Amino acid sequence: MAAFGVSEEPVDDEAATFDAVRLVFKGDADGLQALLDKKPNAAKGHDDTFNDATALHVAVGETQPACARALLNAGADANARNRYSRTPLGAYIRFSRSPRLAVVTALLRYGA
Repeated sequence: MAAFGVSEEPVDDEAATFDAVRLVFKGDADGLQALLDKKPNAAKGHDDTFNDATALHVAVGETQPACARALLNAGADANARNRYSRTPLGAYIRFSRSPRLAVVTALLRYGA
C-alpha cells in the first residue's frame, strides 16, 4: 500500500517533488522517507506552485525536523534558493511559527 500522496506508479521528478511537498505539509516523515527511498531526486527539485521552493524550504518553514533530516539525508541542498532568493534557513527564520533547535541544527550540519 502506498503512503498518502505517493502514487504506486512511477512518477517523474516534478511529480515526486510535489508529492514530497504534500507529505511535508502533512508532517508525514514516514511517507516522505518511503518516497525518497523510491525517488531520491524528490529531495532536490523545486516546486513552482510553492514559489519555486524545495521540499526542504517547506519542511523548515513548517518546523518539521524529521522531514528536514530525511530530505537532507537524501541530498537536498541546504542552500537552495526559492523564487525570492530565500534559503531554507531564511524560510525558517521568516515563516516558522514554533522554533525548534533541531531544524537549525540539521541545516547547519549540512552547510547552511
